[in-house]
Amino acid sequence: MVAVQGTGATAATLTPPTTPGPWISIGDWICNGGSGNEIHVAAAYRITDSNDAPGKAASWTFSNPFLASVINTVYGGVNPSSPLDVVQQTPSCSLGSAGSILTAQPITTLTTNDVLIAAFAAAGARNDISLTVGSPLGPVVGQDNTSFGPADFNAYGITTQLSPDFGEPGTYGPYTARQAASGESLAVIISAKP
Repeated sequence: MVAVQGTGATAATLTPPTTPGPWISIGDWICNGGSGNEIHVAAAYRITDSNDAPGKAASWTFSNPFLASVINTVYGGVNPSSPLDVVQQTPSCSLGSAGSILTAQPITTLTTNDVLIAAFAAAGARNDISLTVGSPLGPVVGQDNTSFGPADFNAYGITTQLSPDFGEPGTYGPYTARQAASGESLAVIISAKP
């Protein structure tokens, strides 16, 4: 997943990597809180093979020269022939202030024992994202902008083997996180099939 922010970000084209082999687009989401408060997130995946190894570069390209925040995660136990169950097409967008809550809207799964991946991005300097108290989500991967990157970008995961439905298809969420500084935020959930 990659996030770009700033003026013109919502009109930018974000192109997935092509190395070490083809990547498949998962989604492309934009939130526009006005001039300078735009954030654009895109995601793609590939089923790894013998060409994938630690240290192999995977480069996103952009239609405009943006700084980007990128997170890359390897998941095991995902169905290689049909890895995605449900992908939210419409993100939750919010132009918040320090301490504002980001809400990833509920998702309705169709497959038993999905893994839910809730991705949160927040534009703005030192805009660290943290889970709210009592969240059933757990950290998966993150990129913060305390020193690098234009935005804070975190993904949190949960397996639907937890209550209330013990992995059965159904509606899960909403899930929340908190932003540390003012700026546009985006939240979206993806469910992967085992």
